[in-house]
Amino acid sequence: MDDISCCTCGNRKSVSEFHRNKSTKTGYAKNCKVCARAAHKKYRDSAKGTATKTAYRETETGQKARKKAVDRYNASDARYNNSIKYRRSAKGVATMALRRHERQAAVSTGDKVDLLAMYESDNMKCHYCGISLTHGHETYMPTHDHIVPISKGGSHTLSNLVTSCRACNCAKKDIEYHTFIKKQNGV
Repeated sequence: MDDISCCTCGNRKSVSEFHRNKSTKTGYAKNCKVCARAAHKKYRDSAKGTATKTAYRETETGQKARKKAVDRYNASDARYNNSIKYRRSAKGVATMALRRHERQAAVSTGDKVDLLAMYESDNMKCHYCGISLTHGHETYMPTHDHIVPISKGGSHTLSNLVTSCRACNCAKKDIEYHTFIKKQNGV
């Protein structure tokens, strides 16, 4: 059963175009998703739909749901506002300036790094998982990873860089090299 006829528009469509419904004989809704969405919008915009929504909001359950949604929004808004306040505070500004200085100092020290030569010397393979990085797929694009993370005092020099796939680079984050290798090997 690959195709079903929609009861509203009459078109035969793939089963993926229908919502699941265990109570029907076919196991799918009688209307396709497009028709169901249109019917729901029509009801929502009608006088009956508006009255139902207004009546629900006046019930105790509706008021609890509204309060819960507002509290959830305010909590996320408070976290965002607190991060803005910190970044604008003297301590936050100083911390960000220090981090920016450390990054610039790490990049400016040492010789210029030829990443393409590094990738080729590593045979275009991820240092951590050994996967070939010549597929051209975004996940397998070669990236460089710092053995000692810059955030922990590492430098942006060839001796501190290895070739890695994006997945391993994202998984490593700012973990020390030996700790990450042990974690990869399940030790």
